[in-house]
Amino acid sequence: YSLLHRHHVLLFMRGCISGGLPAVAASDVAMDPGDAQTLYAAIGDIFGHTQNGIYKSTDGGDTWNRLTGGLPTGIGRISLAVAPTMGQRVYALITNPSDQFGGGASTRNLYRTDNGGVTWTATNPGNFQATYGWYLSTMIVDPLYADTVFAGGLNLLRSTNAGGNYTNVTPPHVDMHGLAYDSNHNLLCANDGGLHRSVNNGSTWLAANEGLGVIQFYAGLSVHPTNEHFVLGGTQDNGTNRRMSDGVLWSQVLGGDGGYTALHPDNPNTMFAEWQGSGNLYRSINGGSSFPWSGSGISGSDRNCFLPPVTYSPSSTTTLLYATHRIYRSINNGSNWTPISGDLTGGSPAAIRALVYAPSNAQTVYASTNDGRVLVSTNGGFNWNLKLTDVPGWPRVTRELAVDPTDDGVAYLAVAQFGVDQVRMTSDHGDTWVAIDGDLPDVPANTVAVYKDGLEAGPTLFVGTDAGVYMSCNSGANWRKVGANMPNTPVIDLIVDTVHGRLLAATLGRGAWTMPLPGSADGDADGDVDMVDFRYLQDCFSGSRDDPGFVPPTPDCLDRFDSDLDGDVDLLDFMCFVDELAGPQ
Repeated sequence: YSLLHRHHVLLFMRGCISGGLPAVAASDVAMDPGDAQTLYAAIGDIFGHTQNGIYKSTDGGDTWNRLTGGLPTGIGRISLAVAPTMGQRVYALITNPSDQFGGGASTRNLYRTDNGGVTWTATNPGNFQATYGWYLSTMIVDPLYADTVFAGGLNLLRSTNAGGNYTNVTPPHVDMHGLAYDSNHNLLCANDGGLHRSVNNGSTWLAANEGLGVIQFYAGLSVHPTNEHFVLGGTQDNGTNRRMSDGVLWSQVLGGDGGYTALHPDNPNTMFAEWQGSGNLYRSINGGSSFPWSGSGISGSDRNCFLPPVTYSPSSTTTLLYATHRIYRSINNGSNWTPISGDLTGGSPAAIRALVYAPSNAQTVYASTNDGRVLVSTNGGFNWNLKLTDVPGWPRVTRELAVDPTDDGVAYLAVAQFGVDQVRMTSDHGDTWVAIDGDLPDVPANTVAVYKDGLEAGPTLFVGTDAGVYMSCNSGANWRKVGANMPNTPVIDLIVDTVHGRLLAATLGRGAWTMPLPGSADGDADGDVDMVDFRYLQDCFSGSRDDPGFVPPTPDCLDRFDSDLDGDVDLLDFMCFVDELAGPQ
């Protein structure tokens, strides 16, 4: 399974269908609209596989045969489209295989069959996917005209003569992800700019984004130290955006693909934003009104994770670290930078994807790379010790590492892949790691955050997964989903904002969200969690909302004891209280 697959909307079959269909990642499936028993499956592992190809079933998926007449081998992702008015006509967009970091996947060709896949003809549209065919690949056939087909990649192409020739009909924003017709025969196009609609089959376009919250953030949100409304974050192909009021409106302050951000902890009028590539770092000293370049000293030829991480030191308001394949440091608030480490990766083309200071000790820094390494420095980033290898995850920038607020030897790692230990913990500066994903669902974990309420108790852990945010109050033994109003969508970044008592979550495609941090179990507010608080909890306990005798708890009880923020004080909250009463595990 490739994590690149999760970066966009794809249909995946994991090989659970027998009868000739291989157990290899599939990228599309299509049905003959005139015969529901006739199916086409695109086995399109983006890295290439010997069994990649187009398979056909004529018995509803019970048995499958590979189609070969004129189709190439040595291929990557495949997208399919069947003509609604001509079931024997199928179009197939085929790309070249991607490398492990998302490059190389150019357009191989677009093929057409008029006899249900017996023979195929190349239509030669040229490379309209650049190197992003693993990410940008979609097609549709006009529901009324079998000769009119649209193929989306970096640009959108239209042919009105069954692939005889193509016209570029790209909407106002590039990077195509989805195509559909509505009931009025208007064409809809989903792309990196949201949604566009055409009433004339792509000749002209209108934006259809009103009321849609579909922005995709990257890791690296920043929050203002005093103004709870001020949030800064980078987004996929929509620049760095700033929120300044109590609402859903954001304004763009820097273009390109927005990435990691950083705010000065004492003077947040000073802030950093970036766009893709090494050294493309910009600093504002006027609250984001302008962003002069601030990458002096950073080599533009360094390898990078598309959007390099940058972070302030917890002990100096003028010191920052920046990561490419090596570590740079600035001691004058980003005016210039100096490399202070060697290559932390295993070699080209890898780079550093996560970087975090220990809040309690600026000499301790943790880093991870996109070739699976985790490293620790105990002298501020100059020298590093390798602690883990072969850790899967995203090829691009992440916030997969978090360090305990009071103990620099305790750190947490989120692992973004199925079928592995998705949350791991070290208590000895990375020398040993243990799995703490307990009963967490088997989904990729993209980011982890840790919260302590200041009492002598264990931490509350949050993890952002491909299926929302989960919380544990017993060191990862048990997890529960939190954020009742959040969409069921991948969460790429988490920020614990103790000043304003909230958790912020950035998602891949549904914007940014916030929820209150769990209240302290110190019911009598005496600075200690003890048996007096336990008796207070007993008074607040209301049973389950599913219980016919459920009595809603008082607001004060919810503030104190509703650990999972589900609007109830119940058995799950009892479990969290007992863990806090027991103290650190």
